[in-house]
Amino acid sequence: LTDPSSLTIATRDEIARLAPDRIYVVGGTAAVSTAVRNQLDALRYGDTVARLAGADRYATAAAVADELAAESGGVPGSRAFVCSGAGYADALSAAAAAAAAGQPVLLTAPTALSAPTAAAITDLGITSSVVVGGIAAVSDTALAALPGPERVAGADRYATSRAVADWATGGGVLAFDAIGCARGDSFPDALAAGPFMGTAGGPIVLLPSASDAPLTGWLAMHGPETGAVTFFGGPSAVTYGLENDVRLALRGQ
Repeated sequence: LTDPSSLTIATRDEIARLAPDRIYVVGGTAAVSTAVRNQLDALRYGDTVARLAGADRYATAAAVADELAAESGGVPGSRAFVCSGAGYADALSAAAAAAAAGQPVLLTAPTALSAPTAAAITDLGITSSVVVGGIAAVSDTALAALPGPERVAGADRYATSRAVADWATGGGVLAFDAIGCARGDSFPDALAAGPFMGTAGGPIVLLPSASDAPLTGWLAMHGPETGAVTFFGGPSAVTYGLENDVRLALRGQ
């Protein structure tokens, strides 16, 4: 992540540590300025700094999906995850499963399938769709325009993240050998965690500001099969009290 107008020091230092072969800038110049792109070019890591962007968030997601397919030689399983572009929570919940499967996350307007998304589905040869979120996030009308749609949702963003975890582990996409926990009322920590958890092969669980019965009950149910737990963000994001509640619930206490 970076400030829109200038490359943040933490990001610059991490790029230096990773020494990547390629750097992707996601979003247009209003999201990540030309100045930041120039700073990345000056680092001289890899052959290219490539910007993936479209006219709006839906077209940008489609551009990312196109690049993923080009680099991977297609979309594994011809499946895409489709989430609301009007909010961030459901896409965060889908990120680890999508990363593990090598499948794209596409965005849509809530009431009707967005045109860039419809075009990407056709261009990528998508034959099945996992819609993450309830009808307020992605309406039945939008869902009906998708190929082979399946909805995975809960009563709210937190229940939806748990539903995605159950769906992904039940289908062998992820496993409870590792789980990641991040606050659900802000996107940066969970956004950064998505690729990490995809590589680790475990789901992301979005946490409310304080533990509640649905969360602790779900954690207790999955405790015996859960391995490592990683919390993303400092104590202002996930308090020590909430972290302790999660650990106790996983132990059935």
